[in-house]
Amino acid sequence: MRINLNFKDATITKISESEFRIAFDLSKMIKPRLSVDARMYIEHFNLPEFIDDKWGRNLGNLYGYFELRGDNIDSNDFDSEYGNTGNTILYTSPLNNFGTFTNNDPMFISNFKINQNFLRDRLVFTLKIYDKNGDPFTRSIERTEEVDTTTPEYTTYTNKVNDLVDLQRDLEDAKTTLQLVETRTKQQKTQKTALYVTLQEKRIKLFYVLDKILNDGRVGVVQKVKAQALKILLENESVNTFVYLFEIFLPVQRVNDPYKSILMELNVFYTAWVAYTNKLHQIQQSEDNITNINSTDVGIWYETISEFDPNNICVKAEKLIDKDYVVDVPGGTDKTGKVSIQFFQSLIHKSTENIVNNVKPDAGTDNDLVAGDVLIVDKAAFKSALLDKSEYFFIKNSSAQVPKVSISANANTARFSLKVTRDGANYTYEFTNDVATKGLAVGDTITVLGSALDGVDTTNDLEITINGVIVPPLTQTFQFPNYTDDKHTDNGSLSFDIFRDNRLGTYAFDGTPDYTKTKNYNVTETIVVPGDKLDGESPTHDLTLTVDSIIVAETPYPLDDTTVTHSIPPTTINSSNSKVVNSAGVENTAAKDYSFIMTSSNGTYEVNFIGATDGSTGINQDDRIVIQGSKLTGEDGTNDVNVHVQAVTAAGKIDTLDIDTTNTYVARSVSSFKLDVNVKANDTNYEILIKSGSGYVVGDLLTIEGDKVGGASGVNDIEIKVTEIKVNDAGKNEINKFEVSGTAAADVGDIGQIKTATISGSGRILTAEGSWTQADTAQTSGTPIDTSSIVMPDLKITLNKVQEKGITKIENEITGKYTEIGTAKAALSSTKKTYYLDLNNQLDKLKCMNMSLVLYDEIPEYTQSSADAIKGNTYSRINGCQFKRI
Repeated sequence: MRINLNFKDATITKISESEFRIAFDLSKMIKPRLSVDARMYIEHFNLPEFIDDKWGRNLGNLYGYFELRGDNIDSNDFDSEYGNTGNTILYTSPLNNFGTFTNNDPMFISNFKINQNFLRDRLVFTLKIYDKNGDPFTRSIERTEEVDTTTPEYTTYTNKVNDLVDLQRDLEDAKTTLQLVETRTKQQKTQKTALYVTLQEKRIKLFYVLDKILNDGRVGVVQKVKAQALKILLENESVNTFVYLFEIFLPVQRVNDPYKSILMELNVFYTAWVAYTNKLHQIQQSEDNITNINSTDVGIWYETISEFDPNNICVKAEKLIDKDYVVDVPGGTDKTGKVSIQFFQSLIHKSTENIVNNVKPDAGTDNDLVAGDVLIVDKAAFKSALLDKSEYFFIKNSSAQVPKVSISANANTARFSLKVTRDGANYTYEFTNDVATKGLAVGDTITVLGSALDGVDTTNDLEITINGVIVPPLTQTFQFPNYTDDKHTDNGSLSFDIFRDNRLGTYAFDGTPDYTKTKNYNVTETIVVPGDKLDGESPTHDLTLTVDSIIVAETPYPLDDTTVTHSIPPTTINSSNSKVVNSAGVENTAAKDYSFIMTSSNGTYEVNFIGATDGSTGINQDDRIVIQGSKLTGEDGTNDVNVHVQAVTAAGKIDTLDIDTTNTYVARSVSSFKLDVNVKANDTNYEILIKSGSGYVVGDLLTIEGDKVGGASGVNDIEIKVTEIKVNDAGKNEINKFEVSGTAAADVGDIGQIKTATISGSGRILTAEGSWTQADTAQTSGTPIDTSSIVMPDLKITLNKVQEKGITKIENEITGKYTEIGTAKAALSSTKKTYYLDLNNQLDKLKCMNMSLVLYDEIPEYTQSSADAIKGNTYSRINGCQFKRI
């Protein structure tokens, strides 16, 4: 239940000077029956003013408090003044800090348990007012000392106070301006991030199409050279280089390849770059503004608009400090001063971003600046965007004419690639290797028009004269020490010299190649020397080395009885194993002490007679020395042999002898046999493998000439001597053990080392074709454009918004002003006055009070709730408690 009480309807009685009784008539009220659990809280309370009208708010000393009491409150509440009488303080407030009271926590603030007879016919409250000492308020006396406002000192004081107010207002305005600029800077930096992402996307696309041109085999040399030069400029980002490239160079070259094929990518990249660069300048201006507004500066122009006049000339981006300006004042004296600027201009995008700083008018009030003034910085302060140093490429690789290049004679046959550098007041040039020079004669001239060099025709033309041409040599030698081609980086290196006949274009080795550092090659592998390393072109003039032979780990030589010589064991013949007969077949018993050696070669007997060691006697010419086959490891009858004494000395000593030719004799030989000889790299020993053959005896010799096993005969011959035999299953004698003598012609070096190789390929044929070198030319005329002579525009800066003083300066002035105010205050005159405050008219003021009370029943437990109880704990002060409104 809510009870609204308007004090104008109450009977208010002044009990004493500081105490009032307020009685409300409730006789006509329909009163509910209160339970023993009834409670009341103040919901709302509006208070009157406790101010004496006589003096008003600013004079008099109103310190103290009041209290509002009510009776018939539950006697369990104790009051220090009235005890347990039910008279309790309902509300209290200081006199000088009164106002409207709204109870935001009614369960705990101004909440009271009331008696069941709280709602009688009269509801009475008591209002008591106390002074600051807690005594009943009667009268307040205040004695003050007041300043005399009629003196000049007071005027000085008030002026300084007003100045302080103005300074504080200026400080607040400056901080507001600073906050706006800081907010703008944050926005600009956010925009910069987005612009940077866009710029990188456009950069990637532009470089992609440039790389496609550079890697496309169908694109000519001219376009590739220009694309490469463009890429280098784009990689080394510079504001003035980009302005020159996109604002001056490309607008002229856009109709030519390779520029016209990537024009869209170039345009969108430059648009993104200009937007990003503009934003960087805006951010720098904002950051400078923040610094300046925080400083001790004055006249801080933080919003300006800049434009070149006329705006049709590319101006070099620069940072200029303290440049003179003029403000045109029609009919008056022009304003002058200095300004620092840093600008960036794009004619294509019609934008000029200018960072304006330190606008400093010259002395005198006539030079004071106001919003709307236009600062004019004279054209003399600026330079052309033409680069002081720039490179130009002119390539003639066909009979077609090169734009803006003229040739005095032989224009159709002339070929060259020319790079011209304009550096200040000088031209330099270079004939590059991109296109071989040819087609001109001594005295011919090449003229590059001045307009192709950012100048004007005739005045800035460059003329180059050919003073000599090349007469090629008949032959050339090219040296390749420690050469390795791209396909054999792990195969070591080789050194060789190549001789080329320039008339025929044939290649040959000059001297013996050095293959000792090669390894791991295979036969038929090829090593390629690109033609451009042989003063030619690749692949047209490539030279190929084909590997013919290499060092292998082991070389097998399969041999048989057709390539190996078999010999019986060398047998010394003397009178113990032979006899001497005359031509009639009668034995010569006088023959004594003869000695010679018998051997064979593949079944043919051979005699080895050494006269110096023979001591024979009694021998006659034409005697026959008869030897049975068994004496020569053969069979008697089958392998017998007669040796014919061809000549003797007078003393009967053998002089010469040989196999008797009157009969045919066959030495013992072996059946068809096969064997392998293995020659290993870096090993001079032979490895022999007997594969087949029979009929051997101990002492048999097998002889192999060196040229049959990769060596030289007489140097690398092999002799195999049978030292042990074995009988095979067929009852034939086979070799079981043998001895080998001889030195193998083994390869020395790494496995896979090249031994021999042949070369093939067609070399460049040189003829006198009008070629020339840089040294064969001279610059006969040429003066570059003087960039300082280009007429530049004025820069106009319109001033829009100014911060008159920096924050630090204002704060310093405020500090100084407080000191001045203190000094002025000390000089003031004052008089003493007394003011009295009382409560004579407080009775009427109480009638404007009103308050609202809320009564309710508190139910301690759920079990006691009735059908009318409100479920929940919304207004309850006790956990688990309910309440219901009365």
